[in-house]
Amino acid sequence: MSKEAYTSCIADRMKGKKFTKEERRQAFCRSAKICSRKAETEEEALEMCSLPKTEATGSTCPIPIQPMAEWVKGNTKQCISCVITPVAEHYLGALEDAGETEHAFRLTKAYEGGNLLTIAEIMDRIKAAVGDTLKDKLEGFDCMGQTFE
Repeated sequence: MSKEAYTSCIADRMKGKKFTKEERRQAFCRSAKICSRKAETEEEALEMCSLPKTEATGSTCPIPIQPMAEWVKGNTKQCISCVITPVAEHYLGALEDAGETEHAFRLTKAYEGGNLLTIAEIMDRIKAAVGDTLKDKLEGFDCMGQTFE
């Protein structure tokens, strides 16, 4: 799936709706599963997104999550720009919801610069600087990006 098609699919499923933070996370997860064709139905996507978190990592991610900069440098299987765009958008939403305006501004500036490695490095710095709850949410976005096929 092209970057434009994936982004359009996610946007079509998310736009025009009001979500709480948890609802947005769940809606994005379901949308990502359907748009990436990992799930064929809303029910399958809901089931996949409802997996319990593991105690060891606090994540449902089926792979070890790499720092985004390392992942960008070593990735040869995925379209990096196809992944960074929606992940950065969701980082931005989560940061704004959490009142982390300075971090949101830094990410916006990096995104405007267009260098994918710089964007990934900023994302990693942000995760290191925020509290555990927000960090877990951001790592969930990393997982979605790093497992996208």
